[in-house]
Amino acid sequence: MKRASPMLRLTPQAAGELERLHSEIDRLKELDHNQILAESAARHLINSGAKNYTGDVFTITLDDGSEAFEVVVTTQRVGAKCPHELHSEAVTERDSLRTQLAERDALLLWALYHHQGGKSDVGQPIRRLLGIGQHDDLTDEQITAATLAGRRS
Repeated sequence: MKRASPMLRLTPQAAGELERLHSEIDRLKELDHNQILAESAARHLINSGAKNYTGDVFTITLDDGSEAFEVVVTTQRVGAKCPHELHSEAVTERDSLRTQLAERDALLLWALYHHQGGKSDVGQPIRRLLGIGQHDDLTDEQITAATLAGRRS
């Protein structure tokens, strides 16, 4: 759709550039002010030679003559994970490690269950690893965990 006035004679290149500018204006009209500010900040970073910003903060001061205010913009590399995604991955990793540790402890309890003697060469090092006293009895929960681990292995 050409928007140039029929009275103007534009070169094909100029007509194409004019159409591109009209499309850009239409696109910007649909954006909210936050998106426009973010795009402007990104263009500024690109034009100033900054590349691959991640987690950096810079301040833009806007002054229309009557009022000045600052906008703090955090930048992030294109395609980089946002803080929420990083946190979610960290929580998943933490939970996985906790599960692995619980399974390891349960298997150690299974071995200890079969080598509980106070002088056992196998049981005493396991007791130290698990923080169980040399002559302490296993709790009901520890015995249950040990039994379940023995069935799984």
